[in-house]
Amino acid sequence: MRKIFSSTIFFAIAVAVVVFIVYGKSVNFDLLSLDDKTTITNNLERISKAENIPEIFKTNCYDKDHADIPYYRPIFVLTFALETILFGFSSKIYHFGNLQLFCFAIYIMYFLLLKLDFNETISKCVLLLFAVHPIISSNAAYVSTRAEILIAIFILLAFFVFISYLETKKTRYLILQALFYTIALFTKESALIFFPLFFVFSFLFKYKVTIKEYIKLFIYLLVPTVIYFILRSKAVPSSDFIYFLTNPDTYINFFNIMVLYIRKFVFPDHIHAILFDVDISVTDIIISGLFVILLFIIYYKKLADRRLMIFSFLTIVGILFPTVFLYENQVFYHRLFLPLFFLAMIFIQATDNILKRKKGLKKSFITLFVIILILFSFKSFINIDKYINSDIFWLNAYKDAPNYHLCSSGLAKQYFYAGEYDEALKLFKKTRALKDTYENSLNISAALIAKDDLKEAKELLLSLLEEEEHFVTIFYLSEVYYYEGDMEKAIKFAKQAYAMKPNDKLLLKHIERLPGF
Repeated sequence: MRKIFSSTIFFAIAVAVVVFIVYGKSVNFDLLSLDDKTTITNNLERISKAENIPEIFKTNCYDKDHADIPYYRPIFVLTFALETILFGFSSKIYHFGNLQLFCFAIYIMYFLLLKLDFNETISKCVLLLFAVHPIISSNAAYVSTRAEILIAIFILLAFFVFISYLETKKTRYLILQALFYTIALFTKESALIFFPLFFVFSFLFKYKVTIKEYIKLFIYLLVPTVIYFILRSKAVPSSDFIYFLTNPDTYINFFNIMVLYIRKFVFPDHIHAILFDVDISVTDIIISGLFVILLFIIYYKKLADRRLMIFSFLTIVGILFPTVFLYENQVFYHRLFLPLFFLAMIFIQATDNILKRKKGLKKSFITLFVIILILFSFKSFINIDKYINSDIFWLNAYKDAPNYHLCSSGLAKQYFYAGEYDEALKLFKKTRALKDTYENSLNISAALIAKDDLKEAKELLLSLLEEEEHFVTIFYLSEVYYYEGDMEKAIKFAKQAYAMKPNDKLLLKHIERLPGF
């Protein structure tokens, strides 16, 4: 019986059971009007047909209306395409797929730990806690966080076969490593940081690698990286990395975010849906400071391999630092999925060494494990309710970041769809005050039209038309003139809009009611 409970199969079943107990209800969640909308719902034309798969590698991961966003993640989008082609458009399929990938990532982590000779029992316990930690609960419940799960799977597989190569020097393992690295790179940009980290890993852990073998490794990684950058340059606009690297605010933001991440890892009391412009408290600094001291003690007392700690630290910083290369300082906890594993490695080794030195603590360890597993599971079970649907998500996001234009705009749109135009208009105006953009002004005009404030809507739209001849502006003006009874101008602007987008469904419905179009 003991052999069964300690077997790999039993652990796989335990992970699946725990994950589906804690996160299983997310299968019935809706897709959210955030990245789910731009990646899946508005992207169905691209992801629902097999013949369109090559197009996925020629564009960014979002729909045509967001072509200016420099996120090139074709493998990430391809997974949704495969699900859509095989099973049709279904939020249940996407959510169920996420949970399966989530479990698979935990399994890969476990096998990599065994490959590195980590204690099997402690690894199982820590990975179960990892799976239900509230700070990564959004990875299971929010479909568009799949990129983080996928990159974890492929990067860890790359390390698994890379270790086999370092041990055997067989070229087939190097080829597999390059393949998994390539897939990870085409999944999310942050995989690029592992190009140098493979070399750091082999150097720190003192594997016998010749200069010739390092050159071979470099070539095997360089070729797919060059191909990636060539395809990426054709698909998405370039990013100004120099600006962020030379901007002091980048480093201040990164410090604040790291303090927040550590504090939420140690004490996950409230996990934000979205956080904007992190303002750390004294409590955050104290908790994070104590955690850093703990890591220093582990390092000083050699409770964990110092080489492992250095490598884990470099990996965590390497993955998370580029996340502040944004003009808007927004924080999402799902980015911690892979970094948290490298942190977990340190605590697995430290726990193993402590229990070896003080064997009397084993019962305490088991008791503590059970208590934390129950507390984390309950917290994550509750926390994922934020992702049930767009209404609930944006209400929570707005509570977390009321001064972030994305949150006020997201909540305003939910009020608008619900027909509560007064509330929508207030929030749309607040959004424009936070960030004065053409789109935010258009949203105000839509709310004004819905409220029958046609005069104010027309004045706003005409002023916008002087800035840019945008399709939506022209279409809205046609609607305003139609409601005012001015059919001549309604038809004039409708024809102008039709010339820009003859297949727009809303425009075609509007045209049907225009006499003599």
